[in-house]
Amino acid sequence: PVVHDVVLSPDPAYTDDNITCAPGSVTDADGTTTFLYRYKWEINGEDPGIYTSMLFAGLFSKDDEIVCSISADDGLAESPYTASPTLTVANSPPLVDTLEISPAAPRTNDVIENTYTTSDQDGDTVTLRGSCEGVDGQPVVLAEVTGTILPPG
Repeated sequence: PVVHDVVLSPDPAYTDDNITCAPGSVTDADGTTTFLYRYKWEINGEDPGIYTSMLFAGLFSKDDEIVCSISADDGLAESPYTASPTLTVANSPPLVDTLEISPAAPRTNDVIENTYTTSDQDGDTVTLRGSCEGVDGQPVVLAEVTGTILPPG
C-alpha cells in the first residue's frame, strides 16, 4: 500500500482541541481497500509516545509544531510512514467571561464602575481596552476603570 497524504484536523488547532490524524488517499497495487493504520506523532520534533489517530488536548501548547505520520498495512505488506504537513498550534483568543456595570441604570454625574473577569486558554496576559458612549453617541470621559483579571481556568 501507499499512503499518499495525511490530514490533520482541526486546522487551525488550539490548545483545547483534540487533533485527529487521518489518511488522505491510500492505494494498493493488489487492489486492497481495507487497511490497518499505524500512527506516529511528533510535537516539536519529539515523540510523545502516542500511537493512535488522536492527539489529546493538554499534550501540546500554543506555537507547538505537530506532525503525524501514518503507515498502511494490508495484511501482506506495510507501507513506509507518510508525514502530514506541520500544524502549528494557534493562539487562542482571550475571553471576557463576565462584565458588570454599576450602577445598572446610571444617571448624570454618576460614577460608573466596571467589574470584569477574563480568561485565556493559553495562559497569556489579557489586556483590556474599551470605550463608552453617552447620550446620542457622545464620548464619555473615563476617569477611572477598575476590574479584576483572573488566570485561566
